[in-house]
Amino acid sequence: VPALQALAADRSAAKGPRCNALSALGSIKATAKPAAATLRELLTDPDEQVQLCAAVAVYQVTGEKTPKLPAGYMRD
Repeated sequence: VPALQALAADRSAAKGPRCNALSALGSIKATAKPAAATLRELLTDPDEQVQLCAAVAVYQVTGEKTPKLPAGYMRD
């Protein structure tokens, strides 16, 4: 979790790897709860794609629906 969290938060990294890290965090759901604060911080990232990936990850990890979560997104 710490390595994925660090990559997701690294604004010098390309958005692809950052979104992949967010997706990985979301896929491990509750195991990634220690990263929840970082995920929420990324909801205001300068990159809109990272914001969207963060919103999905926040939902998958915490069940929290944020305004950035796509309409109709269903937790898997």
